[in-house]
Amino acid sequence: MPKSSSQKLGDVIAENDSAMLDTAFFETPDYLALLGIVESSIIVGRRGTGKSAIFYKLSNLWSNDKKLILINISPEDHHLIGIRHFLYKFDKNPHIARAVSKISWRYALINEVAIKLQSHYKADGLSSTLTLLRHVLIWRKHGNCLFSRLQSLLKEKLTASESDDLLPSILARDLEIDSLEEELNILLSKLKINARILIDRLDEGYEPGPINAAMVGGLATSTITCNFAIHNFHSYVFIRDNVARELATHDPDYSRNFESKILRLHWDEQQLFYFICKRLRLAFGLTDERDLKIWEKVTAQNLRGKSGFRKCLQLTLYRPRDLIVLLNKAFYQSQKNNRIHIDNSDIEFSAQDISYNRKLDLIKEYEASLIGIESYIEVFSNGKANFAYIDACNKISQKINVEDISPVENQHYNIIGETEGVVKQLYSVGFIGIKNPQGSSFIFSHDGKQHAQDFREDTELLIHPCYWMSLNLQTDFFDENQSQEIHDDLDIEVTTETTEIRKKRIGQILSDYDKIPEGINGAPDFEEWCEQVPKILFAGGLENIELHPNKNATQRRDVVGTNTESTDFWKRILNDYQARQVIFEVKNFSHDLAADEYRQMNSYLCKSYGRIGFIITRAQKADLLRDRELRWMKEIYYAQNKLIVKITGKMLCSLLSKQRSPQKFRTTETKFKGLLDRYERLYLSI
Repeated sequence: MPKSSSQKLGDVIAENDSAMLDTAFFETPDYLALLGIVESSIIVGRRGTGKSAIFYKLSNLWSNDKKLILINISPEDHHLIGIRHFLYKFDKNPHIARAVSKISWRYALINEVAIKLQSHYKADGLSSTLTLLRHVLIWRKHGNCLFSRLQSLLKEKLTASESDDLLPSILARDLEIDSLEEELNILLSKLKINARILIDRLDEGYEPGPINAAMVGGLATSTITCNFAIHNFHSYVFIRDNVARELATHDPDYSRNFESKILRLHWDEQQLFYFICKRLRLAFGLTDERDLKIWEKVTAQNLRGKSGFRKCLQLTLYRPRDLIVLLNKAFYQSQKNNRIHIDNSDIEFSAQDISYNRKLDLIKEYEASLIGIESYIEVFSNGKANFAYIDACNKISQKINVEDISPVENQHYNIIGETEGVVKQLYSVGFIGIKNPQGSSFIFSHDGKQHAQDFREDTELLIHPCYWMSLNLQTDFFDENQSQEIHDDLDIEVTTETTEIRKKRIGQILSDYDKIPEGINGAPDFEEWCEQVPKILFAGGLENIELHPNKNATQRRDVVGTNTESTDFWKRILNDYQARQVIFEVKNFSHDLAADEYRQMNSYLCKSYGRIGFIITRAQKADLLRDRELRWMKEIYYAQNKLIVKITGKMLCSLLSKQRSPQKFRTTETKFKGLLDRYERLYLSI
């Protein structure tokens, strides 16, 4: 291990270090979902959950795609303050502010994409879209960046004398917003160009209130509208959970407009273990393949093994940033004591600061949406970490009755349902957990989702261990007696709605497979199924997966995806077989592949389609029959130097089933590496 190990760790795994993101970014299931599933438009996460890291990686990935226009929107605080200034005209009519904000942002996004199109190598200006061209020229004159242009537009349009109620419709008419949307849709489709917009840092300069919610909510709604109306167009808005809660409070149409489009960032124990071990490898120059070996090389005492990592994790809110800060301080302390490993004392030292800072973060993050949260949290100081629901209510009730509180706190207290509402709110932000009635664990909500939980008087609650030290609930986290109670009997379980949605969606796709009949009648449904599944299994490796992309051509390919070479397997496919466009030919039958199927695929493999193709069948096994399929595969390989690989729907179902668990997201990559090895090592040597 390097002599200056703790310093090197701090330098290398800093959360916002671009060099570390370039070399050790961990591709979570949430990140891969954004590559493969475009329904999600709004990415919600609490502080430190990796929103900016995903923004950075998506930006880098898409900036190299010549068939794609990328726009990054990352405002400074003065940009949003300037826009908000003009919306204060409607401070008594927030619904008008929201409508004006939505129209203005739609206009801005459309024109920003059009500006990019003017300089794209495939576009010859915007001469065929006269309305769009005219507005782009006007838009350019408003300023030199999106925010100065938008501020100038609002200044010009909102000084009119019309009544507030008429302004949204007048604005939409004057800006010809529907015509612009239609022309951009036609233009992107004609040029076969994709537009991607990434929007981050909307909490810069954010202040709670209906006008701020209208400004951000208008932007979020405009992206959803454009995504739906314009083909080849998709935008992603990254916002904090506290801002999302503000939108839910002030927008009466929140559930209809937003909820189905939200992806909540979530980390579980296994993902965080992969994440930190990947960074430890680089920080310390370690080469062991197994993550557990990596962890045990830098830890001692009770920190060794997965149970030791779990103890560290319980001092965090299951967020990468928390874990990085905790370990950085611990390694710094170990270096001061001339040790190369971190042990219990180092984590205890680090946890003191972490606990206090996490409490401050919680208060800052939610003081606007849970008014009085600081007072409610302090109610539990100097007491027990676990207690019954009725005891929590009594503590809070005594606080409200005994102490004077501000009118705004009193109002919020009554709105959310008094003591019961406060407890549920503290649960929803991860401060307390609820005992799992089916086991001994406590369930915590770390993703900000306000889960519905039933509370009875005797329901057991637990304050999250990361707050214990700051509330003086426990001073020695690794005390043997307390460790036995907390870690053996009261395990922490993290819950998220995203996991349940994932399971339900995959279950539906698997069910659809069984319902598709073989033969000509079921062929269209099977083709659609075979378009859908690779988007999940190969998310991150393949993008822009399409069914019949060249449907009017003589040689019509079934399913094609673009190889991004961003995983080991697909990098191998590009390097060894020169396949930038990857073909999946779909055969809705279970009998053997014949010469005609191999010849058909052989005819497809040229130019950017490279020298490898995949045929999906309904066969029970993916093995090649020696005297038929194997003979045709080898003949084409040795005569044409092209490899045709047989895969089955049953095989894809098996891999898809494993994706119910986010921890198994690497399974598909491993399976296909092994399949390719089988062809190269076994079939081609027989």
